[in-house]
Amino acid sequence: MDRVQLGVDGWKMRYYRNKFYVNDPNDIEEFTEKIKRSYIEGLQWVFAYYYKGCSSWDWYYPFHYAPFASDLLNCDRVKVKFEMGQPRRPFEQLMCVFPKQSAHALPLCYRWLMAESSSPIIDFYPTYFKLDVNGAAYAWMGVNLLPFIDQERLFKAMREADKDHSLLTVEEKQRNRRVGDVYLFFV
Repeated sequence: MDRVQLGVDGWKMRYYRNKFYVNDPNDIEEFTEKIKRSYIEGLQWVFAYYYKGCSSWDWYYPFHYAPFASDLLNCDRVKVKFEMGQPRRPFEQLMCVFPKQSAHALPLCYRWLMAESSSPIIDFYPTYFKLDVNGAAYAWMGVNLLPFIDQERLFKAMREADKDHSLLTVEEKQRNRRVGDVYLFFV
């Protein structure tokens, strides 16, 4: 069922109500400014990443959907400044992007965080989640409405899972370094 009904009077309010849960019409202007800012930051982050390198290790787009192009008016007035932060360690990055079905690719001490009900971060790895197929012909075209990862909670849970790094093997410790050697091969 198409709840937004693009082109039918009131479509924009229905979009923000159904996709972002903005129910009060008085909140739309403030919300569209917020999403416009995040979207423009995202565009700048991507351009910088491909043409200059990573401008922030911490930035992410905090929504599942984009704003309408009409809400990007005056986007040239949006001033963006990124905080660089630090790259994630490889296992931290994997814990941020893997589904629980890929836990076998992580060291044993972290696997339970993705699968056990007693995990302090089990809510990051839901078994069931909403799939928004509104307007899509196939399920694979839909939007998976997965929770956003709270990095501080994730990192804290990982530190506690391996308090003194004694549970990681020597090889796993080597693989989990923040920076490593770069090899360039020529043929």
